Amino acid sequence: MIDKTSIKFCHQWSTVIEKFWKVKPAYADMLDDSYAGIEENALVIFTPNRFFMPIFKQDEGFATALKRIIFDVLGEKYSIKISCTTEKPMRKQIISDEKLDFVVFGTPVGKSRPKFSTRNGRAVAYTPPKTRNYEMLVQKAFREQCGPILFEDNPLKVRITAYFPVPKGTAKSLRHKMLCGAVRHTSKPDSDNVAKSVLDALNCVAFRDDSQVCELSVSKFYDDDPRVEVAIEALLKFD
Repeated sequence: MIDKTSIKFCHQWSTVIEKFWKVKPAYADMLDDSYAGIEENALVIFTPNRFFMPIFKQDEGFATALKRIIFDVLGEKYSIKISCTTEKPMRKQIISDEKLDFVVFGTPVGKSRPKFSTRNGRAVAYTPPKTRNYEMLVQKAFREQCGPILFEDNPLKVRITAYFPVPKGTAKSLRHKMLCGAVRHTSKPDSDNVAKSVLDALNCVAFRDDSQVCELSVSKFYDDDPRVEVAIEALLKFD
């Protein structure tokens, strides 16, 4: 049994996941909804995936790649412990009507439909790399700008404002209208897909589940500094 009281939350775990996705994309889904903590000289990986431990023990390529990336990111050789659990990460819980804001820099990316591959003779659904990479970027931005915070059970209000780059070759007069908001972004990705990529990324990171979001607004604009601004507000105050 692992004593969580002696474990320090590992904020760099999202970076480990991001790098592992690039090296072993076929196995990156194994790290979904996982988090990690540091206990003396050991890195403890908490995962709801019951297949993680047997694959880590039996697949040398998987284990070696993960250990190497952990060393590259954390700068130390930790022994690895694995705990299969569905418990929430060790984070501060927001229990009041607080509001958090953060920015995801880069061109907004909408949620794509899952793709399918074959693993051990079975069809397996996976998130396309472009969507996966963007979701990790959203998670990294939240953790760096907001810290280890979790809206546990609060009903939430979320505002997402997406700024897209002006297309190359746009006439000067039209470009000016785009940048001042007179001409809005009306092409792909759709507003609901932009929201889906952001909210899915924040599951078990900023809040327990995106079903907590009961008020949602999405706006799309043009700007020379493409980004997504996200505001999350707890609607009710709990005693």
